[in-house]
Amino acid sequence: MRASAPCSAKQSRPHLAPARQRLARPLRRQIRSSARYQSEMDRASARLDALVQDAIVWASQHGLVVGLGGAASPAALIHAPLSLLPVAFPGNRFQQAKDAMTAFNFLVDRVAADEAYLTITLSLAAKQDPFTGRLLQLLQQTAAARAAAAAAGVQEIVLGVHRSDYMLDAPSGGFLQVELNTIASSFGCLSTITTQLHHYILDRLAAAPVMLSSQILATPAADPTAAANATTTTTTT
Repeated sequence: MRASAPCSAKQSRPHLAPARQRLARPLRRQIRSSARYQSEMDRASARLDALVQDAIVWASQHGLVVGLGGAASPAALIHAPLSLLPVAFPGNRFQQAKDAMTAFNFLVDRVAADEAYLTITLSLAAKQDPFTGRLLQLLQQTAAARAAAAAAGVQEIVLGVHRSDYMLDAPSGGFLQVELNTIASSFGCLSTITTQLHHYILDRLAAAPVMLSSQILATPAADPTAAANATTTTTTT
């Protein structure tokens, strides 16, 4: 007598095959959808990378650069830190910062003119910091010559180029002053070029017309700074 072979699960439960297919269809659709999404993300990432490289090249060609620093050659440059697109900032806070700068500029000018106060205040820092020490030394060494020039009726020309950094405080909606620079002020001029970069990038994205005309503020810091330097140099030479 021969024993009959046992039936397989497929043979014994033929109704499960259509059920498996029904369950597999959504999974296959999800896999295909995920593949399309990943493909779109890859293409978007490639376009973004190309736009970033384009911005870096533009910055290098138009002087939006800073020194590389470190052990690099003094002539080595790299693009300045930048945002690919303009960053939104409340207009009322921006105007408030501009208004505050008038008072800060006046304050810095008054402090800089008080040589006795500077000498007393900076004497301890000058002993520890060579840069501050050199500035205080120059102030003291030129005091006699400047006093003689003033006695002779020569008008002293003073030019201050200041840069204030502000941080928007999200919880309060106000802004905080990070620092006020009287030396590292070149970024004020770089902001003019940054605005030009943002115009260029938005043109590339075909998103510019309305945004450019109504929202991107002009930052003409470079022109008045250059004109002030030229006037000061012409007057004192």
